[in-house]
Amino acid sequence: MDDRQPPGDVPIERPCGTCNAAAGVLVTQTVVGERIAWSVSLRCRQCGAAEEQCGWDVMPDHWREILVAQDGLARVHADLQSSRPLKVRLLSVFRDQGSTIAEALMAFKSLTGAGIVGTSAEMRLLARLLTNAGAIVSLTPEARSHPGRPGHDTSPIRGGSG
Repeated sequence: MDDRQPPGDVPIERPCGTCNAAAGVLVTQTVVGERIAWSVSLRCRQCGAAEEQCGWDVMPDHWREILVAQDGLARVHADLQSSRPLKVRLLSVFRDQGSTIAEALMAFKSLTGAGIVGTSAEMRLLARLLTNAGAIVSLTPEARSHPGRPGHDTSPIRGGSG
């Protein structure tokens, strides 16, 4: 399975920090083991200024919003009947990602209801962790949102374990 997230087809621009002209922005996430690596590339076509940022796990919110606008969201869902016997194991997956007990219970309810929504990489990682715990999950892309309107994001996993 290729866990790299291909760039979307929505052009994203931000003001260049050097000349204030429009700079192209590419934001990516990828699953590496049980963590998420993220990167941001900015390139100004006018002055040539470039900026690169990267990190692990939690992506800064402003970059994540651009990623969602650029690539959309994904949804992980599990059937309640087949997940009920695994509830304690599945709650443990959410707890291992930093959720409180109450948040883990809400995440289980969401997972077995409408599903959990987040970035493609976040949902691929969550699907992998839930599958490793015995769950049978489905992973589907959501319809893309428009830039500036990231859509309904319910992800309890904002980048994996630290």
